[in-house]
Amino acid sequence: SYVHVHGNLLSLDPDLCQVDTDQFESLCARGEIRQRAGDAEGAMPYFKKALDLVSREFLSDDQYVPWVDTRRHELHEKRLLLLFRAGELSENLGDSRNAIAYYGKILELDPLAERACQRLMTLYSNRGMRNAAIKVFENLRKSLKDEINCEPDHLTMALYRKLIQ
Repeated sequence: SYVHVHGNLLSLDPDLCQVDTDQFESLCARGEIRQRAGDAEGAMPYFKKALDLVSREFLSDDQYVPWVDTRRHELHEKRLLLLFRAGELSENLGDSRNAIAYYGKILELDPLAERACQRLMTLYSNRGMRNAAIKVFENLRKSLKDEINCEPDHLTMALYRKLIQ
């Protein structure tokens, strides 16, 4: 049987069913072990596979179920951290194209992610893509103003000023 019932608890048989969130967390953990051991290149395939598993929000059809909200938030945060880690590793490996993609995905998921904005502005600037870097800044500035009525921090502003000079 794929489903087991123990008292009031339903569970899936782990030998017969694969759960994408469990796989995601396992791949993240395996990648982190590789990264901590100093093997950034060996960590990236795990991170890429993990990110491929979570292409959309956890149980997006169940918007008003309390336990789902908690798990969805956990997975969203882990996904953002993994995207940032993959972006940093890509930068360290000299792969700015993939780093740009990872940081861009962070900003799609969280338009207020200022650190990702800073990294993206720097990468675009380093590649001579000044207008793209300015656009990233302008999008962040608008999101911050609309969402929480504040301005970008001093480091982001300094990067912007350097771009427009």
